Amino acid sequence: MKKMQKVMVCLAILMLLACSLSAAVSASSNTQDGIRVDILTAKDTYAANEDIEFHITVTNTNNFTVKNISVSALLPEGLTLKSGPLSKQFVNLAANGVETLTVIAVLEEQPGSSETGDTSPSDTGGSASSSTGSATASGSGDTAGSETGSSASFLTGETTTSKAGSSTSTTKSTTAGGVVITNPSVPLAPGLYTPTPQTGDSLRYGMLFPLILLFSLIGITLTLRFHIKAKRAISLVLCLCVMAGALGFFQFSDSLAADPPSFESEHTITAGGNSYTLTVTVAYNALPVFAINLTVSQDEFLTSGRSEPVYFYAEYPDGAGSILLMSDNDTVMAEMKDDGVYGTSGDDIENDGIYSCILMIDLSEENILYFYAVVTDDDGIRSDMVVIYIISAFTDSELADIQSVDDAIAALLASGEYIAADTETRKAMAEELLNQLAEEGLILAESLFYDEDAEIFTFEYKCGMLGGLILEDFDGCDGPEDTGDDLPVLGDPPLPPPDNGGSGIESAVILNAFEDTPYRREMYAQPKADWEDRGLATTLITAVTVPVIKDLKGYDIIWFAGHGVFIKYISAGVYTNDPLWLLNEELSGAADKSYSIDLKQQRLLHVNGATYAMLPSLISASYNQMDLHNSFVTFSSCQIMGSKGNISDSMANAFLNCSVRGFAAYHNTVFSDYSYGFMKTYLDNLIQSESTLSAFTSSLIEHGNNDIEWLKKEYLSGNLNISPLNYARLLVEHLPAYPCFRGDTAAKLVESTLQNGSFELSSTPVRWKTFADVRVITQLGDLNPTHGSRMAMLSTGIGAAKEDYIASFAGATQGSILQQTIKLSDDVDTLSFDYNMVSEEPPEYVGSQFDDTFVAEILDVNGTLLKQIVYMSVNTADWLPASGFKLTIGKDSGRPAWQTSWQSVSVDLTPYRNQIITLRFLVFDRGDSAFDSAALIDNVAIK
Repeated sequence: MKKMQKVMVCLAILMLLACSLSAAVSASSNTQDGIRVDILTAKDTYAANEDIEFHITVTNTNNFTVKNISVSALLPEGLTLKSGPLSKQFVNLAANGVETLTVIAVLEEQPGSSETGDTSPSDTGGSASSSTGSATASGSGDTAGSETGSSASFLTGETTTSKAGSSTSTTKSTTAGGVVITNPSVPLAPGLYTPTPQTGDSLRYGMLFPLILLFSLIGITLTLRFHIKAKRAISLVLCLCVMAGALGFFQFSDSLAADPPSFESEHTITAGGNSYTLTVTVAYNALPVFAINLTVSQDEFLTSGRSEPVYFYAEYPDGAGSILLMSDNDTVMAEMKDDGVYGTSGDDIENDGIYSCILMIDLSEENILYFYAVVTDDDGIRSDMVVIYIISAFTDSELADIQSVDDAIAALLASGEYIAADTETRKAMAEELLNQLAEEGLILAESLFYDEDAEIFTFEYKCGMLGGLILEDFDGCDGPEDTGDDLPVLGDPPLPPPDNGGSGIESAVILNAFEDTPYRREMYAQPKADWEDRGLATTLITAVTVPVIKDLKGYDIIWFAGHGVFIKYISAGVYTNDPLWLLNEELSGAADKSYSIDLKQQRLLHVNGATYAMLPSLISASYNQMDLHNSFVTFSSCQIMGSKGNISDSMANAFLNCSVRGFAAYHNTVFSDYSYGFMKTYLDNLIQSESTLSAFTSSLIEHGNNDIEWLKKEYLSGNLNISPLNYARLLVEHLPAYPCFRGDTAAKLVESTLQNGSFELSSTPVRWKTFADVRVITQLGDLNPTHGSRMAMLSTGIGAAKEDYIASFAGATQGSILQQTIKLSDDVDTLSFDYNMVSEEPPEYVGSQFDDTFVAEILDVNGTLLKQIVYMSVNTADWLPASGFKLTIGKDSGRPAWQTSWQSVSVDLTPYRNQIITLRFLVFDRGDSAFDSAALIDNVAIK
């Protein structure tokens, strides 16, 4: 018995020591797991009393969503927080998503210090997707009426030091979330994920172990001192303690796995002659390894009385005997195939590493469905969840209620009494109407909110969608020209001579949602004319509708011109801040029904009973993470970056999460001439092949750091024909509007080096322009990339299309294109790449009119052919057998595939130095489109 007691005592002590060690380890986690944190400042040396802006950007570089991320900053002793929160938490950070926390600090006040009069913009959140950092133009503004101003700070993307290194977690998970079936009477609101509990259990177990230790020590003492019966009783207690300790250990070990890992980054600056280090801690849920990239053809549906097919695609480069599509309750829904039998499995090319299946989705009622994919022959290999939302369209009764509210609001705003009233009277009249509508049950009383700063009422209709009533007109956005003075519209300065012809191959779209007045019409027609003269294909859209907003893929420059306002509103019972951008699409019941999903999800709202407006979530829902990877976005609108020192990055984040390369917009209400002139110069500079940083900085120098600086300069130069009284009024009443930039400060519209030549950046051809069926794959049967793990494929298959670009090739029917435009340097020598043409036409149709063709060529800035590098066709190639795949869809047996084998090409580029060229690859059917061909491209390089 004594030996057993001693053994039990030893076990108890060892168990308690193990628990104690485990608790200590839990406090020293240090990992990144694909989560990157960048800390950016405008410079590394600051004077005493000078604002120090720390922009802390967290980027999820994984291909799956990471949940429950929190970021916190610790200011070093000696620096005082001036504005901005020191911590932020967000439930989900999507793949390639970014979030920013901006902290403005100042060295503790030194003798003789002073402060400026105006408040400068300070970030409450933001984004910067590039590892080089983000940039922002902001400043402290001018004291009203003062002739002196402070210059804007502009982040240049300085590097930071990370303590964590770049270790990657290898934790595997086979668990899945639960299916949620929503109550049809409850509108679906953004944010449908449930956070995982994290910290409570750890704290509870952490306090349990000292108690176990205490009781165990008492038990040991009593056991050694008292009667044998007591020893037996206490031995029993000791056994229980040991069991409790073991249970506690295992539970605590589980809690360790649930505790969020964290890592630190720090950034050091010098202020007032001393060094100060900001330490940032990022914590997040432990990451599973998602080796499968699962996507879906459509993830939102309106309810109907039928079922609809949905295509699921799983990219799994390692290959698998079987991949299963699972529901969140671990039920097998379908087997995913890489068989090329499109009609059965939804897979159009055999053995390309993409597994597919078709699932019929019941659309009879509102629902939220969760799915994941799992490899059956390698337990634990799985994908992240994909979610499908089924949402009911508005009923006729709901549409009638919506119309009643809109009619009442429109009637109020059109009444003579309202038009003649001042702001306070308008507010009282609007509040009375909205309260009446709430009493009638047409709007939800608890959702009614008035934003004093924006002078806008927001509310939810009975059906759950958002509405807004803006008290004032948008005259404040126009500025001096609306003061009643005789002010001519400022024209554009002539553009400099084209730099080797301009960019020619690129395209731009201008979305002019302003009122159709000669002033606005002429203003935004001018860049279209200028850019088209320079060879830039430019589209001007003056009817800006919701479908237009959702169809912006393929444009290099996207310029939003319309009214914006930064609002606070209540969504699902939570106060939210967001910029609102007004379209000029008139409301209608038919459109409401068509837009039911976006309206119910509160991405769109009705404004003033007259027009639609969008929130940033409309962009997030409309585009996937790589859809806008070549685009530069600007807004000539008020308050897209927030107002009155409260910077909002939600619109910037929405675009950057779709891989936009640069985003520029204004903080505060901005004068229209400054707004237009600044963005036009910035975009002109981009067209001239400047980087975003250079283009933005040059525009700051030309137009001023804010619109008050611009106003002073133009007025004192005699360029503004306004009275001294109105000039003084604007200085006093108008807060300076600051241009802000987010994104990659080194990005160019036309890069000077070839980008992503081995196609390794993503499963889509990032930085390349594509037409029709172009994809990035890891294999094609037995054919593998020549460099890295990915290659591009152009196909004449299911995604190919007949376009004007192949009209010059006689007999061409359908095909696809991959191209990239580069501004060559003065020391460039060669272009090289690898290609392999594959086809199902040989050998039977060699020598016939069915002559599928692959072409590689170099074009000049105007699209004129400079050199044909490769011309390969069914009739001209030497064909070798290929195996392991078929291209033609819907053929169970398929035709034997043939290949040219990998060929390497090297081209002399010295004749084209200092020119803008386009490297273009084409593959197309010729004669018919019965059997398919494709071209594999890899290892493209310019040296």
